[in-house]
Amino acid sequence: MSEDERLELLETVLEAHNRLADAVLTLRRRLTRQSPLTKTAVKAEQEAFRLKRALQRFDLSDPIPPLRHGPLPELLQDVPAIDFEPLRR
Repeated sequence: MSEDERLELLETVLEAHNRLADAVLTLRRRLTRQSPLTKTAVKAEQEAFRLKRALQRFDLSDPIPPLRHGPLPELLQDVPAIDFEPLRR
């Protein structure tokens, strides 16, 4: 992901968060706080906020560690192999 892509994604998330925050405010005015619809909207707004914060803190200069492609862990090496010949008949 490039910095431009991150900023574009952040802009989209900011817009979504703002719309969700407005929806939550409207629902709180019309319905009770205990309404299932209001609770769901609040949760969605909170998750959008968390995503916004994560994107703001995301640092592209941190290298992503390479995947480890080596021998299987010792625990799996002791597992006996499966004989498929009886299954082919």
